[in-house]
Amino acid sequence: MEELEQAQATESIESTEAAEQPKPDEIIQRLEAAEKALKQKDVEYGFYKRANEAGIQNIDQLMPYLNLDALSEDKEGADPLGDVIGILSGIAPVKKETKVIGVPSNGGAPPEKSREALLREASEKARRTGRVEDRVAFSTLKLKLFGGNK
Repeated sequence: MEELEQAQATESIESTEAAEQPKPDEIIQRLEAAEKALKQKDVEYGFYKRANEAGIQNIDQLMPYLNLDALSEDKEGADPLGDVIGILSGIAPVKKETKVIGVPSNGGAPPEKSREALLREASEKARRTGRVEDRVAFSTLKLKLFGGNK
């Protein structure tokens, strides 16, 4: 009687182990699905990284409109992700120019001076006056504008 019970117990254990083990085809399908998901995540990560570097904003809002699965690197030297980034960075919101009505009553803003012109004026003033404050202002301006390399 005990032998019969042991045989039935071993048969039930073997049958549950056989039922729990997936078939080889199922394992291959799971592996392919996992590889596909990993590749998709890599492409998305690369897109996010390069889009941030390119200064593209609101990437999350763009994602529903992009089909990154369609991007493939079949051709040597081809960079489809770079092409998409280039297109998206080239698209900028259209800004309307404000229409100026009339003329400013204060004569308008004085024209902006170039860095060289500002430095030249500060240099002349420092030579002309010889004051320590003017020399310091010249040196500070030089460091600020050119990093001291001029």
